[in-house]
This record gives sequence, C-alpha cells and structure tokens, in this order.
Amino acid sequence: MRTRLIDKVGEIAAGVRVTRQTIAAVALAGVCLAGIGTLGSSTSQAAPAATAPVALSTAVPSAFDLRTTDPASRDADRPVVSTDDLASARAKVLADEAADLSAAQAVAASDVRQVALNAAADKITAESKDLLDKSKFLWPTEGGVGSSFGPRLHPILRYWRLHNGTDIGGACGNPIYAAADGLVVKASYDGGSGNNVRVNSGQIDGVEVEEAYLHMTNYVVSEGEQVNKGQLIGYVGTTGLSTACHLHFSVYENGTGVDPMKYLKR
Repeated sequence: MRTRLIDKVGEIAAGVRVTRQTIAAVALAGVCLAGIGTLGSSTSQAAPAATAPVALSTAVPSAFDLRTTDPASRDADRPVVSTDDLASARAKVLADEAADLSAAQAVAASDVRQVALNAAADKITAESKDLLDKSKFLWPTEGGVGSSFGPRLHPILRYWRLHNGTDIGGACGNPIYAAADGLVVKASYDGGSGNNVRVNSGQIDGVEVEEAYLHMTNYVVSEGEQVNKGQLIGYVGTTGLSTACHLHFSVYENGTGVDPMKYLKR
C-alpha cells in the first residue's frame, strides 16, 4: 500500500513537471507573439509618415508637371493672334515712327530757316549801320566854318569862281582827322592846294565819294594806306594859295565837287 502511494505521488509530481513545462512554453510563445504584434503595430503606424509625401506628390502635380504634361490646356487659354493682326500692329509702329521722324525733320528745317533769317537780318542791320555811318562824316578839325561852298571872290586871285569846299578855321598845328573810312589815293604838295591828302571812301548811296584835305602844315599818311574814321592824317596849316591857317575840306561825288555840309555833321 505504501509502495502504491509512493508511486502515485511520483506520477503526480511528474505530471506537475510536465504541466509547468507546458505552461512555460505557452508563456514564451505568448511573449513572442506579443513582440511580433508590437513590431507589426509599430511598423504599420510609421509607414504613413514615410509614404505621406509620395501620396501628396501623386495627388497634387507640380507646376513643372502641369507645364510639361498639359500643353493643350495652356493653348486653350492663350489668345490666337493672326498674321494679319501682327502685320497691322507692325505697320502702325512704322507709321508712328515715320510721323515722329517727319516732325523732327520739320523742326530741324524750321531751325535752319530761322538761323538763315537771323543771319540775313544781322547783315541788313550791319549794312544799314554801315551806310548810316558812311553818310555821316566826322567833323575833321577844331573850328567853325569860315567860308562855305559856292561862288565867291577869291581873296588872292581877286576874281569870282566856285569855292569848291568848306573852309574850317583853326589854329595852325591843330590835328586833322579822317572824316570817313577810305583809301588814301593822294598825299602830296602842289602850288594851289599846298600839302594835301585825298581819300576814296567808295560807294555811298550809289555814288563814288572822295574827300580832300588842303593847305596842311604836313600830313602823316601815305598813298595806298587805308585810314579809318577819326584817324590822324595831318595838321592844320596855310600852305599853297592860303591867307591864314585853316583846313579847306572838299567832297567829290563821282569826281564832281559837292557841298561838304551834305555829309558833315557836328
């Protein structure tokens, strides 16, 4: 009996060992399955974050994709310009440029005309001034008129004849100045005129005008010299047929003596 009881206890102990081993194996298997489940769960939760950009890129095409993959939609939105429209636009641009060029040329031509008109006006003014200046002689020396142009009894020859000039009284040695611009055509001495100078002033109011200065003490210009109005040409004297110091001043138009007072202005 005792032997059977011991054997029974041994069987129970052996069964308990088997049961423990089985429980341990089952527990280990459960742990492995739980680990695998956890790993799978972690992998399934991380996957959306990694694949999200791919899904976005697939759902929303980039501008480059639209530009390169959808030419039909672009062409549909773009207005169609015909060749005639392009030609008309270019023709308008050319017409506008031609109009601008024409306006610029007109302004330039107007400026040229204005310059020419100004030059002509300046020339007319200068000629008018020159004419006025030429026709108005400088009073040639100090003193008043002692004897005028016209017939008179000659004080030395004692007969009547034309006094072909104007006597301007003055002291011997007083300076004598050119009454007008001109070229000296004579500078010499002769019996009647004494020391005398003759100046050709050219055309004045359409006539050839010359001036003569007689009875000078001496002259300081020479034949062929150009003199200017107001330039010193000599000194008052009483050489030749003269009774006192004075300047006999004569003016000739085309070679004929005229009254000097026509030109002399004091």
